[in-house]
Amino acid sequence: MYCMHCKTKREGRNHTIKLIRDGRRRSLRATCEICGTVMSKLIGKEEYAL
Repeated sequence: MYCMHCKTKREGRNHTIKLIRDGRRRSLRATCEICGTVMSKLIGKEEYAL
């Protein structure tokens, strides 16, 4: 994932998956390892199986 705050592309920690309002897409939320900013990324149904 890409952090908008420190401009790095890193693996996040504390991954959580939240359901988007339409029920078809999901959002992957993680915390940046460097600055601690919460990053989010939209994922589809296919990518949901972690």
